[in-house]
Amino acid sequence: MQDIETIAVSALQHRLSYISLISPFVNNKDKEPLWDGNIYVFSNKDKPTHGEVKKIPCQCKGKIINSDFKDEITYPISLDDIKNYLTDGGVMYFVVLQNETIRSEKIYFRALLPSVLQTYINQMKQKGTKSIGIKMKSLPESDNDIIDILLNFHENKMMQSSFVGNKIMPYDHNNPSKQHELILQYTTIKPDVDWSTELFNKELCAYIKPQKVGDVPTPILGSIKICGSGTVKNAPIVVGENKYYNSYILERRADNTNSKIKIGKNFEMIFKNNGEAQITISCVGSLKERIHDLTFIRELIRINTIKIGSTEFKVFNEVENDLSSTIRDTDFLLLQYNRFERVLSQINLPVDPDLDKFTTNDFNNLSLLADVMLDNKLVVNWDKNYIPTCNFGIGNYKIKLYSEYIESVNKYLVSEIIGLDLVVVNPQTKEQSTKYAYFLADDILEISNLNPMDICKDIRKFGSSPFHNEISNAMLLKMLTAYDKQPKAPLLDAIIDLDQYLLDVYNRNSISIINDAQIKIRIGNFTDDDKKLIRKIRKKEDNAAIKFGCDVILNNIDSAEEDFECMTKEEQENMKLYPIYNLYEMEKHGRT
Repeated sequence: MQDIETIAVSALQHRLSYISLISPFVNNKDKEPLWDGNIYVFSNKDKPTHGEVKKIPCQCKGKIINSDFKDEITYPISLDDIKNYLTDGGVMYFVVLQNETIRSEKIYFRALLPSVLQTYINQMKQKGTKSIGIKMKSLPESDNDIIDILLNFHENKMMQSSFVGNKIMPYDHNNPSKQHELILQYTTIKPDVDWSTELFNKELCAYIKPQKVGDVPTPILGSIKICGSGTVKNAPIVVGENKYYNSYILERRADNTNSKIKIGKNFEMIFKNNGEAQITISCVGSLKERIHDLTFIRELIRINTIKIGSTEFKVFNEVENDLSSTIRDTDFLLLQYNRFERVLSQINLPVDPDLDKFTTNDFNNLSLLADVMLDNKLVVNWDKNYIPTCNFGIGNYKIKLYSEYIESVNKYLVSEIIGLDLVVVNPQTKEQSTKYAYFLADDILEISNLNPMDICKDIRKFGSSPFHNEISNAMLLKMLTAYDKQPKAPLLDAIIDLDQYLLDVYNRNSISIINDAQIKIRIGNFTDDDKKLIRKIRKKEDNAAIKFGCDVILNNIDSAEEDFECMTKEEQENMKLYPIYNLYEMEKHGRT
């Protein structure tokens, strides 16, 4: 075993000794407890005489193989070794493979920094293993590339030194509230670097940019690799008489095998080194992005000529390409997406949904909505629990549907309720009231196309009647309950508007005055005159519920508790559903 280790260390020393800025001091007798030694990188060719010196700890292993060398290998490391490397702040890890048949060696490396080592530890914990195979790349032939590898290890080791004993967190790219500007650490001694290709396929460490002056960048778990570069080119893109875009993206691969022009989100032209061109058409993005891109693609197929800036050329090879199926698919999707856009506009849902996040159920629901709203289709299979109303999910949005059974055809009439000319009728008195009677408190917060002020406008359309007034008062309480959950300015404006309407309708009776008072308390507008009025109501009323409301308004907690105890169990449970009880709970916990 000692022979292969000796060969490995000798091969590494021999390779590094050719580089003028490097002095390797690698121990092949394992005298040190962990490291095989250190590599020193100097800032000039005089080495120790002048300039800055960077000390890089290294570990070198050897292995005999009987197969051909590969560009990348996987090499096992124990959990104990990884923990030791982490405690010491990281190590430059080398493995030398020796092919005994041809008596040749190949050197592989991996920069084991704290951000990488913690990733391996986490993976082993998840798998319940005591070792892990790490991926290693062959040492590059260029001296400057090797120097860059060592310098970047040193710089990242210094940047991560204060995080060795702390848990490094992964970057949460799916959470917008936790997204920050990232810094990529990379150092090179090469003059006149072409950064568009220099960073390709390199393991890079990323850091969260500090928010405060003086703070250090925070490393994120693992490493990242840039596989290609994209440059935005500003130029009008015209097909026929229409300009569709003002720019495109020119991408180059790290291996220079091809370049790619990307237009919008769904059209790509890949140009290979052999002169061949490949067209890729996809269908991703938001609803508006898909409609725009597919309209462009459909017109491009029809005309087969595109103008980018001042350059005009044909795109499709008419001999080799049968585009009929592509035309059919594009036409079908455009028809479907345009219907989606029309129905969303019709129900006053001014959104551009991200269709990439849609499930099959979301697409089915949107298609059904387009059928019933645009084509007035009746629905055959409809859940009876959805009658007369239900909340309908489309992606992250919710709308409220109204439905009724048409017995003559054994089908269901379904429509979106906000845009529907609908009233609620008392079957005994035939009195009418607002369709918003169907809405619950949570609906006021969750229905995506609901403007709270529309509730007030609809309520004001009806004349005063016991049936309508009771529903209107119930709507005010629902809106207050919703406001307690999520205080929003548009909702508060609607509450104040409806409150004024009910004060007039009820001629400022006890209930309307108590509701007005609890609104004023929530917005900090409760005056001494209001307090006097509530005291008068408290003295003349015998109803326990009204007394409770007055005592809550006056912040008389003990009296409110006594009032509550005077109610029946059913009355108590009902009271807990009202916003005045929310106020009572807030007072018990110290409302000021």
